[in-house]
Amino acid sequence: MDYKTALQCATLSQEVYQSFSSIKFSEWGQLRPKLIEKKSTDTQLAILEDPAQQLAIIVVRGSDSEQDWNTNIRFGQDSYDWSPQEKEEYREQMQEVTQTVAEEKDLIYPDTYAAKSDNPARMHRGFVEAYLSVRDDVHRYITESLQKGGATHYRITGHSLGGAVATLCAVDLQYNFGEQITLEAYTFGSPRVGNQAFVDSYNRRMPDTWRVVNGWDAVVGVPAPWQGYWHVDKDIKLARRFTWRIVTGSFKDHIIANYIDALKAMINETP
Repeated sequence: MDYKTALQCATLSQEVYQSFSSIKFSEWGQLRPKLIEKKSTDTQLAILEDPAQQLAIIVVRGSDSEQDWNTNIRFGQDSYDWSPQEKEEYREQMQEVTQTVAEEKDLIYPDTYAAKSDNPARMHRGFVEAYLSVRDDVHRYITESLQKGGATHYRITGHSLGGAVATLCAVDLQYNFGEQITLEAYTFGSPRVGNQAFVDSYNRRMPDTWRVVNGWDAVVGVPAPWQGYWHVDKDIKLARRFTWRIVTGSFKDHIIANYIDALKAMINETP
């Protein structure tokens, strides 16, 4: 994994939590992002395209319920002393995320691919519904961009629930546009998305995937294997050598700011 690219993706995954009415991406200030939002499924993503590099990055936002606590930079500072009330509030918010995953844990095969309904691959119903709500807009953007000679390499990224939707987006785009574009994916703190058949198919189609996990991030543990869910490759662990400095419990490890801090530390420690 290229840690600098991962850091860029993590930063974008943090910045996409901003309000879409005033969103700004620090490294892409000169580019106007394509913003896609479906309130019916609480799904938002941004597409940033750099014609000079023939590169487009699709950044999927996690649940809106995470917005306040994921963008709060002070939670990513080692020196910040959490009050008991703040710790309890954050634990409740973490429980909301994991409960969202657990409540819609049914494994399904999307009606969109009904012609191949005999496929043994199954995916999390909630994540499928979220992705399908924006899928047509994403496909339309890529088709029109290619017709204009646009980007031929796509990087898909997202944090938390956004990472799960990014996973579905990546494999769907490979299936539908794989002969026209190349793809890679970076996810941060993503829950499991599908069953073993889905994982096997995903790993074949999307070998350039890096599923980044910080410390003891609790969200990556749901849904559980006993419920039929497994993780896609490749598992990249952060905060091993400097656990004493960064990891202070699974409720904190999930914050995207801490992913960013851990990646910066890895870059600084690399000769």
